[in-house]
Amino acid sequence: MIGITGGLGNALITVNLNFAQGTLGLYSDESAWLTAAYFMTNVPANLLLVKYRQQFGLQPFIRYVLLGYALVTLLHLFLHGFWTSLLVRAVSGLAASGMTTLTVLYFLQGMARPNG
Repeated sequence: MIGITGGLGNALITVNLNFAQGTLGLYSDESAWLTAAYFMTNVPANLLLVKYRQQFGLQPFIRYVLLGYALVTLLHLFLHGFWTSLLVRAVSGLAASGMTTLTVLYFLQGMARPNG
């Protein structure tokens, strides 16, 4: 469930990119930035997460990022525009990186230990 939740936002935006382009009145190159902003924060956040997890643990990172994502999404409800959409997508990439890592770690916990 965590893995599906982490990737659902990106999947919905990618599929409905033409609709978002029309709704926000964007050109095609501007709408491509919505996908790029997600991946530009998701990839480095995974690298940052390795170091942060060693120092402080995974739970504080995920709590702070999800709280930030919720606040930015609430802000986007009141301010509709290209720049707030980019901000939401960037913070969504940060949140998804933590969710993906948490999903992998939960999968590893669920696997049986090899006998040996």
